[in-house]
Amino acid sequence: MIGVKPVFKDEYNKTSGIIITLKDSDIQKAKDFTNKVIKAKAKEKHHKTDSKSVYKRFFTGTLGELALEELLGIKVVNWNVGKSTTFKNPDLKHAGFDVGIKTVNYGMFPLVSKNPQSAEIINIKLSDNKICMLGMVTVEDLRVYTDDALLLDKNAKQRKTAFWNLSAAKSFNSVASLRYLHNSDSWSKIIDWD
Repeated sequence: MIGVKPVFKDEYNKTSGIIITLKDSDIQKAKDFTNKVIKAKAKEKHHKTDSKSVYKRFFTGTLGELALEELLGIKVVNWNVGKSTTFKNPDLKHAGFDVGIKTVNYGMFPLVSKNPQSAEIINIKLSDNKICMLGMVTVEDLRVYTDDALLLDKNAKQRKTAFWNLSAAKSFNSVASLRYLHNSDSWSKIIDWD
């Protein structure tokens, strides 16, 4: 917990993210995929009890992953549909990074695990076709800069908390710069590998 409750706009204004523009065809693909996922997951106990804004969560998450595909030029989205238990690994594990991806709508702080096991890439959805990739946040920062009071959904409090220090995200613009951040103890500068 912190003394003064952070304000999203103030925290966001401290950042210098990369704006990624998605194509209309990517947005449609994300919508179609989201509908398939929701239909498949409707039978799972977790989704029956925590069904608030499920479409928005899956759609927003898929848009954030598509934005990273655009930026990095690698496969990020797993288009398979199945039980949630088969998707427990961090989103970029297949690419050699123990890193997840959190994408939230502008105005909301990202929800993270109360006991994070991997770093997270934080994205802010500005609109369906504009995603601001803030950068990667370490596990240590995910543990330190959280506050349950910022959760909008009280049902999430059992498993999640809100990460508020958006400026802790370190920017990258390539697989090489992400690898450097992921493997480095030195987070003192933003890497630009053009």
